Amino acid sequence: MVLKMKLQNTKSTEYRDWVIELKSRIQSSQLKAAISVNKELLSLYWEIGKSISSKISKANWGTSIVEQLSVDLKNEFPNQKGFSRSNLFSMKQWFEFYSTSNLEISKIQQLVGQIPWGHNLAIVTKSNSIEEAVFYCQKTVENNWSRAILMNQISTDLYNRTGKAITNFSHTLENPISEFAGKMNLYLSAVDDTMKTDSDNPTIGLLLCQSKSEVVAEYALRGMTQPIGIAEYELSKAVPKDLKSNLPTIEKIEEELANSLTKNS
Repeated sequence: MVLKMKLQNTKSTEYRDWVIELKSRIQSSQLKAAISVNKELLSLYWEIGKSISSKISKANWGTSIVEQLSVDLKNEFPNQKGFSRSNLFSMKQWFEFYSTSNLEISKIQQLVGQIPWGHNLAIVTKSNSIEEAVFYCQKTVENNWSRAILMNQISTDLYNRTGKAITNFSHTLENPISEFAGKMNLYLSAVDDTMKTDSDNPTIGLLLCQSKSEVVAEYALRGMTQPIGIAEYELSKAVPKDLKSNLPTIEKIEEELANSLTKNS
């Protein structure tokens, strides 16, 4: 009888709500961990790049030492990616690019630490000056661009088109909804870069917004190909056709959320 009561309790509304709450906390913790991992990884890459640059220039070891370093690091840390010869040289290039700046290095580290490694590589390899690189770093942070959007903005020469070389470290966001959409996109990139396996599909996010009279839901995907903006881009259109059949419709989500809010009010 006691066992039967316990099983019945697991089907109660109170139990389901409790599980949902715990799942939400776990997912939030995983997201924070992914973002934290990205910052720590970039801090490590910066120090490795700095050390390689110093050894080659001051110790006269030559660039061939990087290939040996790659072998040794991969043998020592077989389960950790990022220690290929080319990536080690990229760390060196990344550090050296910014080390000649008149800007405070600690502020540059703080700025570049807010965006994924792939974004950083795209910026330093495509920018012709530190001012241009800082511009794209800041724009990425401000608008939370995916790598695809960043590459598109660089290829269309946004820096020279706008005529603005932003060299301070302050930024504002004009649209709060756009801000949340952008942050979601950046978080998806961080999760995919640090948690997604080869067998997983790209992570999909869901944005929820409640007004006084309705609930609005939109899908957000990491692979967007144009800037996020409520007036010029509808997130729901970013859902690939091959995924739509496996996802609940926006209308269904909004209906379920509205019903849930009504019951709890």
